[in-house]
Amino acid sequence: MTPSLVSIAFVLVFAGLAQDAPSADPAPAGQGVGARDATTARAFADHLLESGDPFNALTWYRMALFLEPDRPDADVIRFRMAYAYEAGRRWEAAEVAYGQVLGADLADRATYRIAAVDAQAGRPEDADRWLALLADRHPAPRPDSPWAERAPYARGVVALQSDDLEEASRRFAEVPEGPWRTRARSLADAAAVRLPSRSPLLAASLSAVVPGAGQFYAGHVGDGLMALAASGVLGVWSYTLLRQGIEQDRAWEVGLGGVVGGMCTVTWSSNVVGAWRGARRFGDQEARERASELLAEAWDPALELSVEDVVLP
Repeated sequence: MTPSLVSIAFVLVFAGLAQDAPSADPAPAGQGVGARDATTARAFADHLLESGDPFNALTWYRMALFLEPDRPDADVIRFRMAYAYEAGRRWEAAEVAYGQVLGADLADRATYRIAAVDAQAGRPEDADRWLALLADRHPAPRPDSPWAERAPYARGVVALQSDDLEEASRRFAEVPEGPWRTRARSLADAAAVRLPSRSPLLAASLSAVVPGAGQFYAGHVGDGLMALAASGVLGVWSYTLLRQGIEQDRAWEVGLGGVVGGMCTVTWSSNVVGAWRGARRFGDQEARERASELLAEAWDPALELSVEDVVLP
């Protein structure tokens, strides 16, 4: 991102002041003007980031690394740059930036954040893949990596975010011994409880016999009434036209009755398909509601799966 004119002016003024600084106030040993400028740039970037201006913060983080590439806190700066992209919902850029954090102290956390970015971007399969990679990288009990320790539990949470109760139950059941195990075991059992359901085949069969009956069975009363009324009106109208046309030898009434009969057939077929889909939606809605309830129980700010919960290094 291009810095504003005010930002450029600040850099130029600051650079001039640093060059003209009196000799009575020399830089500490081992720290030149570039290092002091880099430290100031990093401090200003932190201020911008904490003030909710992530994209301008990126400019100053880049400047800090440009002025002093081998800073001891270079990996922390890279992590904060990736977080700035994440805070700005630039998911792809955030994922790439987290991948550039290579220091041993932050590498696992950066991998975990890549998974969190994928989860927030609506890519649960990718998020699960990164969390599985992190969990496999540090076999139990993983005392050296708190983020690898969170990963198995986080896989269950990501599955709940996708309303996949079966997958969530399996993931929570796989959480090893540790601080997350007790809660995971309870969630695994809750996610495995059988939900109320409606048979799509039975719903379609009912609507094939009586239009709208399958929708009533699936809990969609309004759809059932509409299907019953539409099929009934068209069926009676078609029968009336055909009977009158045949009795009075009026071909146009017979033809119109055939057209209305075709419309009735289409409506009846749509009613059967709608009953099937309604039964499927019944199960999906139950799963969404149960997943939402369990997600409220499973969520923990310490997981840092949301950008709002991240505690920056």
